[in-house]
Amino acid sequence: RIAVFQGEPFDLRLYIMVIKIDSKYYSFLYPTVFCNFENEEINKTNFLKGLGLGDNEDVSVHNPLMRKLYNLAIKVSLVLSNYLDLASKLYKFENDIGKNQNQSSNDTKFQYDLFALDILINAKLEPYLSDIVINPLFGLVDASQRVIRERVKIYNDIIEHYIVEYQKNGRINFDASEFVILNRVPSETKYK
Repeated sequence: RIAVFQGEPFDLRLYIMVIKIDSKYYSFLYPTVFCNFENEEINKTNFLKGLGLGDNEDVSVHNPLMRKLYNLAIKVSLVLSNYLDLASKLYKFENDIGKNQNQSSNDTKFQYDLFALDILINAKLEPYLSDIVINPLFGLVDASQRVIRERVKIYNDIIEHYIVEYQKNGRINFDASEFVILNRVPSETKYK
């Protein structure tokens, strides 16, 4: 049974970025959890309390639900990294078959992929992955100004700290980014 709030089902959305630099993969989580309701007239404070997140928008990763979401993001990012690695090898293999032996392969040194994870919560507050959106389009037509600003921040963060930084210096600058690197020991970043 999935959790409902005020008689209405909802889902959560997390954004994960997987970056490949040479042959290594790095996974990052954006520290905002988006919640999708059909009815926008919900009581946010009661909703946060109902999920056990307290009455403040800033939530520690040590909160039980946030810890479960973080661990789910780690598991999914490992699967996505393996998927991207296999897809990259297949693409290279297919290109090599069609090339003359004298032509050199054009390996990409830097690649990033953004994914949206749609998550359902059950009545016991356990998260379950319902969908992975590959390179999600951020539909902003019907979004609130607050959601639009947050999604634009995601794009700007990726462009400034990853793409531009790598083009200029041959490295990424995730220390200046709001994205959180996914690893077994989460940073003390607050989520909202």
